[in-house]
Amino acid sequence: QPKKVIKNKRKTTPTFDFDIRNEYLYTLIGIIVIIIIIINYCYFSAKRAKAIAEIEKAKYMRGIEDTLLFDYNTLLRNKVELEEYCNYSNPKALEKEEYEKQITLANVSLLSNAFQMYVYRNEDFVSKEILTMESWESDETNNLLTSLLYFSSLNNLKPHDIYFLDIGSGFGWYSYFIAKYGYNVMSFEPSDLNNYILRKTFCLNRGLNITFIKKGVYNIDKRCDLYTNKKNRGDGYVFCDSKTKVPSYLTKTEEVSIIKLENYIPYLAKNHLGLIRIDVDGAEEKVIEGSIQLMSEYRVPFIYLKFNPEALKLHGTDPKAFLKMFNKYGYLFPSYNFFDDIYLSPEES
Repeated sequence: QPKKVIKNKRKTTPTFDFDIRNEYLYTLIGIIVIIIIIINYCYFSAKRAKAIAEIEKAKYMRGIEDTLLFDYNTLLRNKVELEEYCNYSNPKALEKEEYEKQITLANVSLLSNAFQMYVYRNEDFVSKEILTMESWESDETNNLLTSLLYFSSLNNLKPHDIYFLDIGSGFGWYSYFIAKYGYNVMSFEPSDLNNYILRKTFCLNRGLNITFIKKGVYNIDKRCDLYTNKKNRGDGYVFCDSKTKVPSYLTKTEEVSIIKLENYIPYLAKNHLGLIRIDVDGAEEKVIEGSIQLMSEYRVPFIYLKFNPEALKLHGTDPKAFLKMFNKYGYLFPSYNFFDDIYLSPEES
């Protein structure tokens, strides 16, 4: 019996030594795991900090309203972000090299107003006209200002009390001229490059009551494809139906956000909306469908739009029915001479 006890004790000795080695091994593995966890934590913390920094930087880059629920606080935030963009300590850091190559600075002068704005360097008809003549559509610009002045005097309002909606503002010819006269401007434009130009121009003309909304206006809230004309790059054609046969002269440039104008009605109903300008290359009926309340209940006094029958047909719009819709809501066409008789009779205008 004693021999067996001694034999058993001898067996425990190597087992004890083996446990000590395991303890060191587990400690080493634990240290390695902790180091890996610390490294991963530092890596992901740095990555998160970088992402936050990018978001903050994007605020400077954006200068636009980015929500559907638009209110006075949104308007103020937009103005603050736009001013911060212009005040950024290193403006060069905000410049996009591929965009800078496509734009240039132009001197403009019209109706006793002279200032500078950025336009396309080439391949854009409007920009070419501005660079050559320092002006664009002077008659139309004067008509808009005259309409706003009439609305102002009729209601005994100051320009800063009145809102002008520029839907499809491009790089901002109308938006800036109206804002220069003290009116509140809400500029809707989905193109990333056009918004880049809009912000750059604002930094040259600080303090204007202008809000840039980087969205297209349609009859739905969604993401759609934006196309541009190779010969007139400032124009933008929005197509939301994948079945639409897009003309070969148009090139898809990006996917953009579009909204219904009715999302802004609660804010606009509390203020004085004097004029809406719509230039969306054929999607005009879609814009109106998403803002019928402004015509039927709010009774916007003036609507200025481009009438292009062929472009309207691309979006499935009957040009004649489109014009008659305005008659239905009590609107008249003082500039009927621009239309062909096949669309409206003199009595209907």
